[in-house]
Amino acid sequence: MRATSASALALALIAVLPRMSLECQTIRRPQPRAFRVSATPYLGPGWGGARAVATDPVGCTAVPCITHRLSASPVAGVEVHVPLPGTIALGLVLAAGRPNRVSCELSVCLARGRVTVIQGGALLLWRFRTRAPMYVGFGPAFAHVSPGPVFSQRSAATELGGLVLAAYDVRFTSAIGARLAWWNYFLAPSGVELTPSTSPRSVVWESKITAGVTFSFGSPTVRRPPRTFGG
Repeated sequence: MRATSASALALALIAVLPRMSLECQTIRRPQPRAFRVSATPYLGPGWGGARAVATDPVGCTAVPCITHRLSASPVAGVEVHVPLPGTIALGLVLAAGRPNRVSCELSVCLARGRVTVIQGGALLLWRFRTRAPMYVGFGPAFAHVSPGPVFSQRSAATELGGLVLAAYDVRFTSAIGARLAWWNYFLAPSGVELTPSTSPRSVVWESKITAGVTFSFGSPTVRRPPRTFGG
């Protein structure tokens, strides 16, 4: 009886122990984050867009021949990332510049004084893969121009629209990197305080190419949920 009981117990242990061992084996491999909490101050050139067109009582009474636009100028700003699940994140951006108001009639352009432009937006960001250095983003945006972008606009003007971004990251250390970004603002110009011969454009496109230093915070990896092997 003792031999039979011992044999049965041994067979039971042989059947159960491997199964228990497999069930206790879990995988929690670190996985790189697609985005981290980060702040990127940046600088770069920005190119202004045409805000309005106008006719001239002498040179062009029927077809607009005068264009009111903002000149190119340096811009400075900061971009903040807040990671979301997977390969997406929330991006917040705020930038400022001091371009000139410019009026161009045919090939002759006149500077009409500098204005302060503050632009900002909220972006949904997406990387192609977790480890991909490039990402894209899009979302709502605004521009506040003080005084307005056309020289007849003495009050500040606020323009609303959208922002499209393409950026490339280079990592130096876990906490510090560099970023090259191409910003594209598509805004609806304000028609406030324009002269009767001046009409706002339907959409203005402004772009910027910037370079910045990225400061990242928190762990660069995230633990995957445990995976258990065995029945």
